[in-house]
Amino acid sequence: MLLIFFAACKKDLVDATKNDIEDVQSLDAFKADIKEGSTVVFYFASWCSVCEEFRPTVESVQQNDEVNSVKFLEVEYDDNRDVFTDQGVNSFPQLLIYKDGLEQKRLIGKNHSESEVLDAIKENL
Repeated sequence: MLLIFFAACKKDLVDATKNDIEDVQSLDAFKADIKEGSTVVFYFASWCSVCEEFRPTVESVQQNDEVNSVKFLEVEYDDNRDVFTDQGVNSFPQLLIYKDGLEQKRLIGKNHSESEVLDAIKENL
């Protein structure tokens, strides 16, 4: 499936440095970050136009006071393929919601509204 999304993607469209979402640096750090509490992880590729379209939704939800106790992380495909493999993420964008290290919900693709994402997070706090 990942190959399907390559056709819709371009080079370096997404600038992940201009937000408050923490960048995952390694598989070990990722596992430590999701171990306790509620965590939302945005899986994307910097060159993916579909990811670029969905990013504003993720960033807006992250700023919502209703989920201020939730940790938000982002995993860039080219930098962290091992995290993608470990978590069974084979396409992007995807949002995974974890509670105490266990996956609770997976939202695949860009067709999720801000309210849908927010509701999914609140259901899994």
